[in-house]
Amino acid sequence: MFGNIKIHNFRGVSQLEIDDFRQVNLFVGKNNCGKSSVLEALFLNAGASNPDLPRRINKLIRKMDNVDEPSFRTLFNNFDYSKSIIINTGVKDSNESRELTITPSIAAREMAIPVSATSESIATNATGDDVNGLRLRFRLVDMEKHEKAIETRLLVKGINIQLESPSDFDFIDTLKGRLVSSDLSLAGLSEMFDKVQTEKKVDDILRVLQKIEPALKEIRLGKDGALMCDVGLPKLVPMNIMGDGIIKVLCIILAIVASSDGILLIDEVENGLHYSSLGIMWEAILHSAQELNVQVFATTHSYECIKAFCSSNGQMELGNEDNRRCYRIERKGEKFRVETYNAEEVCASIDSGWEVR
Repeated sequence: MFGNIKIHNFRGVSQLEIDDFRQVNLFVGKNNCGKSSVLEALFLNAGASNPDLPRRINKLIRKMDNVDEPSFRTLFNNFDYSKSIIINTGVKDSNESRELTITPSIAAREMAIPVSATSESIATNATGDDVNGLRLRFRLVDMEKHEKAIETRLLVKGINIQLESPSDFDFIDTLKGRLVSSDLSLAGLSEMFDKVQTEKKVDDILRVLQKIEPALKEIRLGKDGALMCDVGLPKLVPMNIMGDGIIKVLCIILAIVASSDGILLIDEVENGLHYSSLGIMWEAILHSAQELNVQVFATTHSYECIKAFCSSNGQMELGNEDNRRCYRIERKGEKFRVETYNAEEVCASIDSGWEVR
């Protein structure tokens, strides 16, 4: 699990550091304070050897379908290519330190970055016209100070996207991360549901969903992998007519199961849910994350979601009262500040009428 993160020159974040990550972590703050950027940075670092992730965060979180120089520029603070993106994390379980450095790829001069180069020394005077992609350099140092480094590239060649890794690439990263966007979609859920079905955990999910929709009796895979459900009618009905709340909670629980022993990142976790269902959602997240050893990071704008996060007792069932944190990110110009709260402090702040969003 991640213990901390340091972000330099990524999106709207010039410099930001957050410590003391726990099992379930919630980022709050005003619009444009950097909440989603922190999620994206964690996702990039968790899959740092995969050069396709910058494209995926632009598509999933920023809803940008284009893969071109303007889309690459949005990753850099103030759209400035001269300052490298640097994302550092520390991993609690293995005492690893992970560093990802992202710079533009220059078509006119495809020079290699030496493996021994430091992140501070990697810079460019790219103007934009000569940028044809991104270069990602990942460096991992384990607890015995052994170092591994790899450089990959995301390139645009005409109308094609090209992902490049070293020909002798044999690096296997044991850390895995999954990103859930704020959109409600059943796309990709069939594969995750099949895994749940194989592991005989469908009843566990059903019990959670029945707290939102008592009429729900069964979920199964139908033709062509479509999710179908039994709500007491003569025939099964498609899951996608059951309402946003049911779909949102199902998406989250299936993503947690699919992320076992890994990291799950959820943008705008409250989207699609009525405030009365938020407590059910957080109890399911807290319990499932603990049971399956998943570290969860989420963002929210919702006061009701924060209140449900701190008051939910899902973690109490497993005897762990200190497995969640709330981080309020404050921004003033280019300066960032992070306030950290445990669940008890969040509840006390809400009861006292303090603003924690």
